[in-house]
Amino acid sequence: MKRHHIYECINWSFIFISIGVLVHLMHSFSSSAMNVDDTNVFGGGIVVAGVITVYLVKMLRLYIALSGTRIPFRRHVLLFFKTAPVSILLPFKLGDVYRMYCYGYYIRDYIRSAVTVLLDRFVDTLALLTVIAFVFFHHGDSSPLFLSLLILFLVFLLTLYFAFPTFYAYWNKYLIESEAHRYTIVMLECLASFKNVYQSIQSVIKGRFLTLYFLSLIAWLAELGCMSVVMIASGISLDTGMVIRYLESALGIDIYSYQYIFAITSLVITIGAAVILYLFNGVKGASNDETVNNL
Repeated sequence: MKRHHIYECINWSFIFISIGVLVHLMHSFSSSAMNVDDTNVFGGGIVVAGVITVYLVKMLRLYIALSGTRIPFRRHVLLFFKTAPVSILLPFKLGDVYRMYCYGYYIRDYIRSAVTVLLDRFVDTLALLTVIAFVFFHHGDSSPLFLSLLILFLVFLLTLYFAFPTFYAYWNKYLIESEAHRYTIVMLECLASFKNVYQSIQSVIKGRFLTLYFLSLIAWLAELGCMSVVMIASGISLDTGMVIRYLESALGIDIYSYQYIFAITSLVITIGAAVILYLFNGVKGASNDETVNNL
């Protein structure tokens, strides 16, 4: 019971902080000088359809990554849309920390939850970089320094993952065969912790990495495609430079008004979905305590 109370306190803390951020953003957005051309009904419908498509793909991607935890699909949908608006609103990826906590509380494995959410972000970023790299290659421009450093960092993480078994085997054998000291035990415990994390990562990506990657590509192509249609419908002459700027804004390299349109629409739809799902769940679960536990 105490565990559940702590969970509820953390839940409401994140929700109230998110509401505060939302109010601040609404005030800033309404008073900003940023102008976005009005889109017609067709363009608005395309944005809504694009957002729904993207978030359904992302929801499916995370569910596949969570396979093995035996989380029911219905519970996953509830948790996904509860954490989605928070992930959009909170800066510095704090929303991902909230998502890790919520899923970790339900599956009772915070390490597995953290690894899964981080891997989900990693695959999503890798797919985005793939699209950006393809556009840059097609356009014939050199990539910005930030993008190059990000690619190198992802390559470093992949190298670290594939090199870890050899690293672990060597140092584990070395420390076991060395003289027993206090620091030796500490190092062995650290290695064991790293191995647990590695095995959690391995259990998530085993046989699923390519599926997660291609789902991420589909999500980014759907977002890029729908926003391209919106720009064209708004009478904007679409060129490769604008596509690059939109994709860079998704990485935080640039600020682009049409990325705001997609983000705001995503926020409205995910909040609406979360409210509808939880109202519906509350009505259905009124006579079933198990349904409303651990949300």
